[in-house]
Amino acid sequence: MGRKLLINVALVVITVAVCLGVVEVGLRGYLKMQRRYGPEHAKDKALGWVKTKSEDAFDRPGEYYGKHDTFALMRYSTYVGYFPAAHHTGDGYQTNNLGFRNTEDIALVKPEDEVRVVVLGGSTAWGAGVIQEDTYAAMLQSLLQAQLPGKTVRVWNAGVGAYLSTHERALVVDKVAALRPDAVVHLTGWNDTYSGYRGFDITDDRWDYTSSAAVLGQFHKMFTYDADSALGVDPGPPTRAQHDLALFYLLDQPYYAKQLDAKQKPHDQVVEGLLYNMKIARTAADEVPVYLVALQPTLYATKKALSPFEVEMKAHNQAQTPAFGDYNAAVYARYRAMLPERLAALRIDMVDMDEAIAAEPRSVFIDHVHFGDRGNRMMAERLLQALLPKLRPSSAPLPPE
Repeated sequence: MGRKLLINVALVVITVAVCLGVVEVGLRGYLKMQRRYGPEHAKDKALGWVKTKSEDAFDRPGEYYGKHDTFALMRYSTYVGYFPAAHHTGDGYQTNNLGFRNTEDIALVKPEDEVRVVVLGGSTAWGAGVIQEDTYAAMLQSLLQAQLPGKTVRVWNAGVGAYLSTHERALVVDKVAALRPDAVVHLTGWNDTYSGYRGFDITDDRWDYTSSAAVLGQFHKMFTYDADSALGVDPGPPTRAQHDLALFYLLDQPYYAKQLDAKQKPHDQVVEGLLYNMKIARTAADEVPVYLVALQPTLYATKKALSPFEVEMKAHNQAQTPAFGDYNAAVYARYRAMLPERLAALRIDMVDMDEAIAAEPRSVFIDHVHFGDRGNRMMAERLLQALLPKLRPSSAPLPPE
């Protein structure tokens, strides 16, 4: 009788556990659908937490993050997975014959009177969040043109959303070096830290957010602010709202933390990966006179006094991905300690772009990685200081401070 009772009790326990598991799975699916397609999510997609407040980082009236496309329409690329489609006009951007974010087509044979600068990087380099004329690349072209009369200055924007330094060096090898630029600028570093935080090997093609979406040219439609559907984006720690059964919520929390800690790449490994890619890129572009790595500013390791909006935004992002801020700051500390000397040995100059924004009390960040037109202008001015002495004939006077 005792054995039969134990068997019955065990069956009841197993049945209850299975039922709870089925209920949990069903509720998670239901809540996920509600978050993705419910009326509140529709409102979030239309406005968004950041979008309604990011106008604080713009000088141009009426602008805010999310008003215009933040990614270009993509096409499949054998070498880099995906690349902006050529001759495409989107909301706030236009691409040229090579898919660069420029209105003018680029001549494959460089004209003799052209001063040609090519900039590379991720979505910040592309200029996500601002219209074409407010990107740092467009402003840099105007600033350089004013200082180099008699020359035709072209700053070709080859930045692409979510690109790592691996994509950048592949692009240099495959396309940029052949354009014979006078200067190459990598606005880089931030995306590599996120890759390390998520545990991705930057040489592993699985990092692409991609591939079927890129082949279909629909990448920009796939990337949303919904953490459940943004492929490759850390969904953040589990929240109570995602669970209708507290037991599973309590179990998910330590599991998430353990998985995240186990996946993160060592800080120096991230730095070495970027250096490895820059070495290959510089070798491919050996004849380029001026080569520059512009370390992209980060909200988590800036000397800038944060504005009230930036403080609120930083707290918001740290609640979403609580470990990333510290990881990002730690990697940036290693960047700043290791990169200047190591890059110099490769004939690459480094500029810490945090210098461009450090003294600005107003908002420049529109989220934890991108900038409004104000921040883009400051980055353009800092790049002008770095590039002009190298591009200007030695006999020409320098611009006034």
